[in-house]
Parts: sequence; C-alpha cells; structure tokens
Amino acid sequence: MQSVAPGFPLEAYERELTRAMERAEKNRQDGLRRRQLEIEEAKKLDVLNAVFLLYLLNTRYGSHYVQDGLGYIDIQHELDSTFSSQEIEAAKHRADDVIKYASNLVWRSWDGPHLEELRAKFPEYNDNNLSAAIGHAYWLNR
Repeated sequence: MQSVAPGFPLEAYERELTRAMERAEKNRQDGLRRRQLEIEEAKKLDVLNAVFLLYLLNTRYGSHYVQDGLGYIDIQHELDSTFSSQEIEAAKHRADDVIKYASNLVWRSWDGPHLEELRAKFPEYNDNNLSAAIGHAYWLNR
C-alpha cells in the first residue's frame, strides 16, 4: 500500500491493512453462513431442486469457495442421507440442462418471458431455482 499511496504515517497503513483483513474475514464468515443456509434449505427440497440449488452454487460461486479455503460443496456428501447417489448424479445432469437452456434463452433475447419458457420446459423445478438459472444466464452472457 505504501508504494501505491505514499506519504502517510506507517500506522495509517497498518490500521488500514488491519481493517481490510477484518472486512475480508467478515465477508468470508458471511459467505460461510449463507452457504450453510443454502445447504440446509436444499435438504428440505426434492432431489431435483435440492441438487440444482447446490449445483448452481458450485457453478457460480465455487471458485470463491476455493479461494476462501472452503472448497466446492460436496453435493453427494450433503445429500446422501436423503437421496441415492444415482438420483443425485441424474439430478446434476438435469441441472446442467436447465442452466444451458436458460443461457440459450438469454443469449437469444435479453427480454422475454424467460421464466415462463423455463417453467414450460422444466415444470419439476421451483420458481426460485428457475429464476436463479435465469440470473446466472444473464451473468454468463454479460
């Protein structure tokens, strides 16, 4: 910091570095809490919606989890007491289909009845997951 913004007392750099480290740790802890809440929410859902929720989190935020030292969410581990490994694997492939389809919808048109189209194509998914798929598609296609 001192080489980028010279001229301040050494204590000011140390104070700002300490504040930045505290903010980074707070953000990491907030992310960990949000992640745990999402995992708990997924455990209340049917297999397709549960896997989709965790799969999308890994797809969108997994690299942040790795950077924070948390690693990707182990979907099999988190849901194995509720669903079989075959159900989970099939649901991962289906989740990938939803994400790709949403991305294609958004690629073709930024405006449109995307949620309605996804609902029609994937009626087994809840609106929260379908909306999340559309949001992710916008993020991918920005």
